[in-house]
Amino acid sequence: MELDQQVHVLQQFVDQSVQGTGTGMAPLTILCDQAIDRLHEDADAVVCLGATPYESDFPTRHGLHTSRIAMAIGLEMGLGREQLMDLGMGCMIHDLGMHKTGVSQFETKGKITDRHRRLLADHPVHSVEIAGQYGDEISERAQMVAYQIHERIDGSGYPRGFGRDQIHSLAKIAGVAETFVDLLAPRPNRVGFQGYYVVAHLLDQMKAGKFEPPVIRALLQATSLYPIGSCVELSNGKVGRVIRTGAQQFDRPTVEIWDRRDLESNPDIINLRVDTGVSITAPIPSMQAAPQHQKA
Repeated sequence: MELDQQVHVLQQFVDQSVQGTGTGMAPLTILCDQAIDRLHEDADAVVCLGATPYESDFPTRHGLHTSRIAMAIGLEMGLGREQLMDLGMGCMIHDLGMHKTGVSQFETKGKITDRHRRLLADHPVHSVEIAGQYGDEISERAQMVAYQIHERIDGSGYPRGFGRDQIHSLAKIAGVAETFVDLLAPRPNRVGFQGYYVVAHLLDQMKAGKFEPPVIRALLQATSLYPIGSCVELSNGKVGRVIRTGAQQFDRPTVEIWDRRDLESNPDIINLRVDTGVSITAPIPSMQAAPQHQKA
């Protein structure tokens, strides 16, 4: 199922759920099943989808991308299929409550007010309330993911300000994935951030006690320090785009590379885990933004 079709399926589910006319969880079960199968076939392809910035279909596309990154992290952490299903399901429904608080309030270009933040803090509660119409079709674990995805282990999150021991392990994964996806995407009141800087921010947040190190480590294994699609400058003077992760060697992904003076040519592909004589020196916004060095 293509990405736009997945978004359409999820949007239909969201609309029916918010209106109280939902017919069941089957559409989301299918989406999660397909994503898990794809993860086992080619995890990098799923991560690439989840790490692609988007400007439309908020918050539905946000939930879809978050679920993909969360399941990729979960797979790295050794979760089984049932746990991955609950994790993906919870991520896809976690913003149902945004429709009750009013999505348009968070699509303005102005600064988000304290009133908006209070409304935002209530939306996980509304999400679980809306999901309640599906009864036993949605597991308790999936509901906990939706309810606790914005909690932080230092107690600074919402809606309840829970600490480490009160937050479900799947919700801890979902929280990292949601933050990763959110910061990549542009919003009306801010730009989206480059993947490297999003990962660096998450590392800082881990050091500040908001996220658990094993989850951040699994994110790095799933995305690398330079997430798939990132443009980078290399130590050999060339520029490249990350096309595969480096697994446990976070800073050594597989990159397609160009001479910065000939970006129209066919790229070479280099696996930095194998070619240890070359390394990434810096992230760049785009190939066209690569600095031009003069010959000596």
